[in-house]
Amino acid sequence: MSKKIYIGCGAGFAGDRFDASIPIVKQLANVNAPKYLIFEVLAERTLALAQQLRNKNSEEGYSPFLDSYINPILEDCLENNIKIDKVLSSEWCRCKQTAQYAFNKYETKSFLNSFFSEKFASNKNKQINDLKKYINEWSGDNNLVLVTHYVTIQEVLNVTSSSGELIIADRNFNVLARQNF
Repeated sequence: MSKKIYIGCGAGFAGDRFDASIPIVKQLANVNAPKYLIFEVLAERTLALAQQLRNKNSEEGYSPFLDSYINPILEDCLENNIKIDKVLSSEWCRCKQTAQYAFNKYETKSFLNSFFSEKFASNKNKQINDLKKYINEWSGDNNLVLVTHYVTIQEVLNVTSSSGELIIADRNFNVLARQNF
């Protein structure tokens, strides 16, 4: 049995149309089904610039405008039952900044940290086991948001993700939807 979900996209390229999501949120507020809002802010015009910044510093290369997209709609999201139980973030890099801008309240969990570097590769199995255990024991009724690194996503979902991509999965790690930013 398939379940219908609603995904609204609220932006153009990075730094453009901070107000584009306002009418989308108003429409999502009237939907009685799972609903998600994404922001497409990594278009061709900004990709090259972002990659140049990222090459200089691995914590750079992300849209600096996330708060400009979120602030105009956050109150409406909260008032209209677009629910989130908990936001968990990696302890590193832009993950914490993204979680702070997007959700304000979040917790860090070491099992969401990257293990790409040879220095941290030996942590991989423990981190993945801890993550799976957390998900299996989680008893929330609403959405759990994980802000993490592509290597963690690839390991638990068996998919390759793009930088800034939103991937929606169920608690059994089945991918339900994907959206590139």
